[in-house]
Amino acid sequence: MSSLASKMPSQTVAEAPTEMAFADRRPSRRKRQLLPAMVTTLNGQQKFDCTIRDISESGARVAFPKTAQFPSVMYLINVRDRVVYEANVVWCGQAEVGVAFVQTLALSAIVDPAMSFLKRIWLERAIR
Repeated sequence: MSSLASKMPSQTVAEAPTEMAFADRRPSRRKRQLLPAMVTTLNGQQKFDCTIRDISESGARVAFPKTAQFPSVMYLINVRDRVVYEANVVWCGQAEVGVAFVQTLALSAIVDPAMSFLKRIWLERAIR
């Protein structure tokens, strides 16, 4: 008779970084959320809808469509709170990623014309 544990596939952190691999390294605890969001490349050329599943001051877990190609560096737009995070991917799952925030900007504080596309993307998503 075999045990349940012997039937479970083994996986190492080296094979695929997951949320569990980074959970103990977080500087602050994440809060569970279901926040509408958008991801865009740093130049605004590509964008897609996503959902912030949990968030802290330093990062977030983001769910995205399986068909989306998630950039390793991006802007994450929190639609509800009108906040933009410049973020880096730190772990990947099948339909989720963990990101670390590089900087946080209130949409209302963005005055640089080169970053005005972030306000436009937020508006497109907010009015849906």
